[in-house]
Amino acid sequence: MPVLFRLFLKPTSIGRKKIKIRIMKLPKIFLLFYFFIVLTLCFSIVSPVFSQNELKDYQYQSEKYSQAYDDYIKARDAYLTYETLTSRDELITAARDFLYTRAIVMRTYFQILKVELKKAPDVEATQKEYLILSLDSWINWLMDSEEEIKNLQNPTLVDLLEISKRFEKNQNTFSKLAYQTLSNIILGKMRLLQSEATSINFLLADKISENGGTKDVVTLNQWMQTVKNMTYQSQKNIEQAEAYLAQLNSSSKTEQNFELYKQIQQELEKMQYKLLNAIDYQKEILREVESE
Repeated sequence: MPVLFRLFLKPTSIGRKKIKIRIMKLPKIFLLFYFFIVLTLCFSIVSPVFSQNELKDYQYQSEKYSQAYDDYIKARDAYLTYETLTSRDELITAARDFLYTRAIVMRTYFQILKVELKKAPDVEATQKEYLILSLDSWINWLMDSEEEIKNLQNPTLVDLLEISKRFEKNQNTFSKLAYQTLSNIILGKMRLLQSEATSINFLLADKISENGGTKDVVTLNQWMQTVKNMTYQSQKNIEQAEAYLAQLNSSSKTEQNFELYKQIQQELEKMQYKLLNAIDYQKEILREVESE
């Protein structure tokens, strides 16, 4: 799926015959999807954050958005080249479609985030409620934007530019909300996984004390200490990710939000690596304990 960067129309000069338009970049918000896919593939031992149906819907809307953007660029370039009434009207149509599909793809993304957040385990209740209310608020705002764009009667380029500015004004809020929601969803899943790995350690310790299997108890206890150290260190990664999330919650800068999200991602990748190894070791210890 194409990574979507450029989302804003902005006038650079208004003359008697033409309005020149350039494209501005939406800082990192649609990079979210790329980093999210990378992260969820890493965490293959837990269920993906997005279900397949939700993901397909988002991909479909993103592809429509990408095509609308390409159509807008072609219409914009034609208008700036020929400056005819026909090319102006074609630009208005393309810009309108572009703005409409942009609102839809953003709404779709927030809707699937909301669904998955509701299902996410081990997310603090107050935080979950706050994020769901925030997502609902912006989903409704985007739906209103869709209706406004859809019902426009003979819009001008200036009309469309004003609509685009409203979206641009909220870009930092959109990106921060998405990063916060994703971080809480994945952190919740990782907390659950770490807790289960720790519980298995206690069960294995009991089994070793009951029956050492073919290995001597000293060796098995040494192996268990290795696993306990790994699960303990994975807990430290969770705590560091939580610290970054606290910074994200209080941050007001788009670039800083993105960097904090990447740091959360990196901590959880480290945790995942440790837990995967710990789980393999737990399986090996269990085989030895149950062998005769």
